[in-house]
Amino acid sequence: MEILHNRSRRDGVPADLVLTVLAELSATVEAMRQEMARHGIRSFAVPTAPGDGEAGALREDLSKRQRQVLAGIVRGCPNKIIAWELGLSVRTVEAYRAQLFERLGARNAADAVRLALAAGLGGAEDFTTSG
Repeated sequence: MEILHNRSRRDGVPADLVLTVLAELSATVEAMRQEMARHGIRSFAVPTAPGDGEAGALREDLSKRQRQVLAGIVRGCPNKIIAWELGLSVRTVEAYRAQLFERLGARNAADAVRLALAAGLGGAEDFTTSG
């Protein structure tokens, strides 16, 4: 434990500080949503996947490989790592990624991650990388 604590100090920001800030941010966002609802202000619409936006529709709209590439994107992996994990070329992963973004209506990886998580896709069972 001492080694972990010393390492986080050497790297700059202690891990417990990062977790505290994330928790505070989450609480602040929730408070803002409640305050907006109290004043009758509608939140911005979050773009959803084609269809009804539910996980089932997203699963049907995406091929197995596209879901696997999306899993890598959700984990924050670069295309090279996704390609290595799936046994594909980087160019093939780039093609799947482009198709995936088009189907989701995502402009970038952050949009794709948000849409996947909003649709309830995020567990390991949704993004299996095995054969």
